[in-house]
Amino acid sequence: MTSQRWRSGDHVVVRSVWGDKIQIAMPMTVIADTERLTALYLAAGTPIKNRSTYGSDHLPLGDWEIVDDVWRDDLVRIKFAGDAHAYYAMWRGDRFHRWYINLESAYERTPIGFDFTDHVLDIVALPDLAGWQWKDQEELRRAVALGLVTQVQANACYAEGKRAIARLAAKRSPFADGWETWRPDPAWPIPPLPSNWDQIK
Repeated sequence: MTSQRWRSGDHVVVRSVWGDKIQIAMPMTVIADTERLTALYLAAGTPIKNRSTYGSDHLPLGDWEIVDDVWRDDLVRIKFAGDAHAYYAMWRGDRFHRWYINLESAYERTPIGFDFTDHVLDIVALPDLAGWQWKDQEELRRAVALGLVTQVQANACYAEGKRAIARLAAKRSPFADGWETWRPDPAWPIPPLPSNWDQIK
């Protein structure tokens, strides 16, 4: 673990991990990394590493291999210090597509970027914030039934989601920060994954 802060334009690797196993690894460009928030950009067309196999859902069950994949939408990942969720601002081409709230652990800073553990449940919101809905509720129920998470942890996940929804309803940051019109510096290249992208310890 490291306390290093990154500068705008730096390249980092963001990884979803389950224990000591990587589920996805994505090279991103730092927009901001402050005591208040971390904002990262993932460009459409970025080569990433992803799980090779999924069952009927995305639960971390059994063994999997990591294979080459390509990210398809422009995405800004915004995470406030202390939050167990991240906000995604997403574009399809030049059109702002939607807001997405990913329930997840706090970041663990690593020498190459950030690791987190996904908490299964998500929230999807319309681009104008006129409506939202829970996503993957059945997956979370199955995760509890399989013993991957406890009911207490699932309840905490819903409570965290409701905190994010309250922020959305009040149109507080990040929803009041103009991210919908943000565009990356055209000089930013698509970052490659470094050779040590898969080193956990």
